[in-house]
Amino acid sequence: MEKLGNNKAKHSKVKSSVAKAHSNQKIKRFSGLLTKAPSSSPKVYYAEIRYARGYEYFNLHKWNNALRDFLEVARLTPRRRDAHCCAGVAYLILKKYRKAIVEFSKEITLRPGDWHAYNNRANAYNKIGRHDLALKDCESALKRGAEERFVRYNRDLARKFGEIEE
Repeated sequence: MEKLGNNKAKHSKVKSSVAKAHSNQKIKRFSGLLTKAPSSSPKVYYAEIRYARGYEYFNLHKWNNALRDFLEVARLTPRRRDAHCCAGVAYLILKKYRKAIVEFSKEITLRPGDWHAYNNRANAYNKIGRHDLALKDCESALKRGAEERFVRYNRDLARKFGEIEE
């Protein structure tokens, strides 16, 4: 039985290294496309490539590189909601919570019916101790169709620490 477990671990490592190599190849290809594109290319073209490259950086846990690409996508196409979402998540990972809140707020402005942004912003509010605002965002997420299990952690945290502060 132990041998089977060992093989699974080896297989997982191999899969991980293959995925990493694949992501690195994609990043090189996307970077090449950005440098070779004619200056007359529409900014949406650049935004799509930057978004795809940012996603690959994200897969490799290269948070600052991913963030740089997602912010550039948001600058080029400000109404693109997913760029703000990804930038917000990268800021959360980098522990830049106030900047994450700004990005999630932009996402909410662009698509107020999406509960994910409220839940993500609640996470950031909890991190900076604004449990009152986190709780409001959790309730907003639930009103917009979030399943309770997705919001429970942020809501329970906000309730627990919100009570202590009062």
